[in-house]
Amino acid sequence: MVKQKNRIESLDSLRGIAAMIVVIFHSVLAFPAFYNANYHFQFENNFLKLLITSPLHTFVAGGEAVLLFFILSGFVLSLPYFNNRANLYVIYIIKRFCRIYIPYILIMIFSVLLMVFFANYKGIDSLSPAFNNRWEHPLTFKSIISYVLMIGYDQPNVNGVIWSLDHEMRISIIFPLIMLFLTKGNWKKTGICFISICLLLRFFLIGVSLYIKNDFLSTFILSLSNTCYYSILFLIGAVMANKIDVIYQFVYLLKPIVKVLVFGIALCLINFKWIFYSLSEFKTNFILVHSIDLLSDFIAILGIIMVMSLVLSSDQIDKFLNKKPLLWLGKISYSLYLVHTPIIMVTVYYLGKILPIEITIIIAPIIALIVAYYSYKYIELSTIKLGKKIVSRVSFPLTYKKTS
Repeated sequence: MVKQKNRIESLDSLRGIAAMIVVIFHSVLAFPAFYNANYHFQFENNFLKLLITSPLHTFVAGGEAVLLFFILSGFVLSLPYFNNRANLYVIYIIKRFCRIYIPYILIMIFSVLLMVFFANYKGIDSLSPAFNNRWEHPLTFKSIISYVLMIGYDQPNVNGVIWSLDHEMRISIIFPLIMLFLTKGNWKKTGICFISICLLLRFFLIGVSLYIKNDFLSTFILSLSNTCYYSILFLIGAVMANKIDVIYQFVYLLKPIVKVLVFGIALCLINFKWIFYSLSEFKTNFILVHSIDLLSDFIAILGIIMVMSLVLSSDQIDKFLNKKPLLWLGKISYSLYLVHTPIIMVTVYYLGKILPIEITIIIAPIIALIVAYYSYKYIELSTIKLGKKIVSRVSFPLTYKKTS
């Protein structure tokens, strides 16, 4: 049987590593050479080509790290349902609101204030478009409404990473309904049906967004289409939680050399679209673009499932991930994810006046780690306590019985 507490701590550390990968990705993306290599497969040197088109890309796999976040969320949120510890919906949603939305909105206020007081809205000529599309123009009323309601409009300008929080919050709202169907019926049939509906809704909403002229509304509908898509990842995480003992019994018995081989294959799968980047040449129309992207994502998801399975079933990996620095990184991972973009901007804009740009980009992640720690200590922990305090006044817990 899996030691549940250790497993969750291991996965927290994995989330922390993924958050750090996102920070590194957004830092080096400021360099035009890396930007061109990452988005256009234009390589200035062999090192960049090796970094982008091999499993080494894992160190800068920001997009794939976010896929991992969604799967981990589905895994963690579903555990109470399979252990008969799920609460009333109102208790669940209050805790989730306090855990996700309040830190989000406070960090967004922090990000907006930094931009308003420190941005020059001109960019830096020597840096990439990815850097210069942040703090590109003054805040608008529509942007404020979008940030408060998590609409998805004008996100890169202030803090681009918040796009994933839009989906996290929306899916959290409907997640108990997903779990109701998953725990009360045949999980295979439910899963296939759910995935089919999500994909159909995704493509339908993408089509609708293309015909709407209002940019605010079309952005919101397109964001909803992505929410449908990322809901599938939550489901995958939930199914893994449901089959955690099966995964453990199967993977635990594998020989160490086989586990190393599986890990290597998993890294190749996670970086599939980068290793086989020539597939991008076939993106000649709308259907091919989305089909290839969908295929690449699901191959990467398979690799993520393999990595998570190893983490859940290997004593050696579990011991490594339970080291204090990694556990600490896991604890501050949410704050790190939220604060790192504005910290990169402030650091590069203002330390860049006295230090070489390259040095400031190296320093920025270190400063982000420090700020994230204090954000975790004074914002996250406080909002978690707030959630517990509110729900302590609510009674009548509701449990869900797991069915086969």
